[in-house]
Amino acid sequence: MSLEARVTTLEYKVDQLEQAFQKNNSILEATHGVVALILKEQRERFDKQEVFNQRQEAFNQTVNENFKQIELLIRQLHPNH
Repeated sequence: MSLEARVTTLEYKVDQLEQAFQKNNSILEATHGVVALILKEQRERFDKQEVFNQRQEAFNQTVNENFKQIELLIRQLHPNH
């Protein structure tokens, strides 16, 4: 094989490697974008869940206080029970 043929073969291989590298970078960038979007959505859901949990906890405390008041009233009305 002549030197010129070897150089041509090596140039072809280098071009293929460069194209593969560019495709790999494109895939990596796309994957990064998708992962970033998913993480953002999860963060938003987590924040919403935290707000819901805080509201639920406040509601539960109110219900507990009301229950205690009702229990106290029942005990006052029926002290022997």
